[in-house]
Amino acid sequence: MSDISSVVVVNIVVQDASVSQTGFGTPMILTHEDFFSPNLVQSFSDTASMVTAGASATGPTVLAATAMFAQSPRPPLIKIGKRTSAPTSQTKVVTVAVNVLGATYTTTINGVPFTAVGLATAVLTAGALFTSINAGSEPVTATDNLDGTYDLVEDVAGVLFGLSVAPVFPDNRFQTVQETTTDAGIAADYAAIKVEDNDFYGVMTTSDSELEINILATAVGADKKIFITQSANQDILDDTAGNLGEDLNAAAHDRTALIWSGDTFDFAAGAWLGKQLPTVPGSSTWKFKTLTGVTVDDLGTTEISNLDSNKANHYTPVGGINITREGTMASGRFIDVTRGVDWLDSRISEEVFALLVNNQKIKFTDSGITQIQGAIEGVLAQGITNDLLAADPAPVVTVPKASAVSAADKAARTLTGVAFSATLAGAIHDVTINGTVSV
Repeated sequence: MSDISSVVVVNIVVQDASVSQTGFGTPMILTHEDFFSPNLVQSFSDTASMVTAGASATGPTVLAATAMFAQSPRPPLIKIGKRTSAPTSQTKVVTVAVNVLGATYTTTINGVPFTAVGLATAVLTAGALFTSINAGSEPVTATDNLDGTYDLVEDVAGVLFGLSVAPVFPDNRFQTVQETTTDAGIAADYAAIKVEDNDFYGVMTTSDSELEINILATAVGADKKIFITQSANQDILDDTAGNLGEDLNAAAHDRTALIWSGDTFDFAAGAWLGKQLPTVPGSSTWKFKTLTGVTVDDLGTTEISNLDSNKANHYTPVGGINITREGTMASGRFIDVTRGVDWLDSRISEEVFALLVNNQKIKFTDSGITQIQGAIEGVLAQGITNDLLAADPAPVVTVPKASAVSAADKAARTLTGVAFSATLAGAIHDVTINGTVSV
C-alpha cells in the first residue's frame, strides 16, 4: 500500500520561537567572599548549599542570603557575585554621644556583646569599651581616639563584621556609628560580574561603605535593575550635611533605595529584596512589609522626619506591627513603580519582537500595523491584571495608517508613530477621614 504522503505532502512550520524574557525576581549579592571558582557568579537555592560550597556559615554572604530566604514569599534562587578587587579594611567610628554615669553601654560585634559602665566622662566611657573589645576574640581591633570616640577596624581586609550599639532611645542615642570604609573598586567589580551573568534584577552588597554605595548607585542607575542598600550611619538620622541619604536624594536616583537599619548584619536590604522580588512587578507596594528576622528600629519623630525628608526608608513599629516605610527610591519614586515600568518596557519589546520573528513577515499595511498594536495591547491588558495599570481610564494604543507613513520609513522598513498611554493603578498609603457625630 502506498503511503498517503505520496499524494499529500504536509509541511508544518511551528512558529513558536521563544524570546528570552527579562526576569524581575532574581537578586544578586555582591561580596568579596570567595567560595566558588573560577566563575564570578554562582546560583544557590538555599544557604546549606552555600556553606557546603565553602561559604562561612556566620559570614555576611550567608547572613544576607539567610535574610532573603527567611521571607514569605521568598526567591527560589539567588545569585552571588564575587568581587575581584582587593578589599579595603572595613572601618567604623563609634561615638559615646551621651554619657551617663553608671549606665550600661554595649557594643555588639558579630553578635557578641561588649559592655562597659558609664564613667565620669565620655572619653573614659569610650576607653572602657575600647578595652573590653580588644580583650575579646572577635576579628576586630579597636582604637581609642581619646576624644569620646573609638575606631573599629577588621583584622583581615574583606572579612566584614556586624555591628550594633546600645543604649539607644528615640531621638536620643547614647552611642552612634559612622561608616568610613573606602571604595575597593565596586564599579569595576559590578561591571565584571555583569559580563559573566547579567540575568538578575535586584542588587545588594554585603558592604555598607558609604563611598561604595554612592558609586554603585550610579552604576546600577545606568541599567534596568534596582539597588537596595542599607546603612546605620548616625548622620543620616541627624540629617547632617553630606550624609548618604542626602547624597542619594540629591542625585535623584530612581533605581536605588536606602533603608536605615541599626543592626548591619540583619541585612534589612536583603530581607526586603527577598520579600518583594517574588511578587509580580507592580502588584505590591514596598511599604507595610514585615521582614522576618530583622530587628525593628525604635526611631523618634525627628529621626523619622529626617529620614523621610531625604527619601530614606526605615523599619519601624506602627500600631504594634513592624513595617517598612515609605517604599521609595532615593528620588522619591515608589519602588513598585520603577519595577512595574521596567516590566512594561521589557514585555512590550519582547512581545513585538516575538511577533516579528514568529512570522514570515509582518506586512507594512494597515493589517500588519494592527498586529503590532495588538501585541502592545496584550501587554497593557496584562498590566491591568497585574494591578500595575488602572482599567479606568483604559490604556490606549495609537498607530498610524500605512498611508500616513513616509516613503523613507517604508523603504527603511521602520514603523514610527506608534504610541500608548496608560494610567498607573498606584496604591493607597495614607488615609484621611473626616467625620461628624451628632447628638
